[in-house]
Amino acid sequence: MPAQLTTLEPEVTITAVAAALSSSNILAQSIILVADSTNTGTAYIGGSDVNADNGIPLAAGGSLVLSDDKGHSNLDIDLNEIYVIGTANDLLRVNYIVRTSQ
Repeated sequence: MPAQLTTLEPEVTITAVAAALSSSNILAQSIILVADSTNTGTAYIGGSDVNADNGIPLAAGGSLVLSDDKGHSNLDIDLNEIYVIGTANDLLRVNYIVRTSQ
């Protein structure tokens, strides 16, 4: 099935309170998260209850890929169900791959 790489604009501004990557339902096959190299703290990725104890840490300049590595055609990740918390005003670039029809 064809797919397209898209960048969420603007970059996500991280806050000290857990916030969804998107306020809209965006279903993605894969999500690529990249912490800005100038960030002053660590970002933590997870569910709505994410914090420094249970989140996946993402240091400045680091990247993380969330994907269905088994290639299931019916499993998509909703960007509004992935949350980030960290140092206020740090930035997170969000790229994602969506299925397209031919």
